[in-house]
Amino acid sequence: MQFEKLSFDVVPDIYEKKDQYFKDDCVDLKSLKVIDAAGMAFLVKWAKSREDRKLKLLNIPSDVINLIKTYRLNVLFEIVN
Repeated sequence: MQFEKLSFDVVPDIYEKKDQYFKDDCVDLKSLKVIDAAGMAFLVKWAKSREDRKLKLLNIPSDVINLIKTYRLNVLFEIVN
């Protein structure tokens, strides 16, 4: 799964299809250009839906890594580069 934008203006539309997205256990962020708090909240919700498995994040931009570290979300994600 790839996203170019995970922000307040697109997350509500993406969230409507969450059942489709949440089936995947991996998100490729190489195309991601914009992320904000709504986008991070979406990724957290997705990760929490994985039960005992972490959500794999591929090709993570440095700003996303900084957000994960700042908010101590590394327990939810497996960072794969």
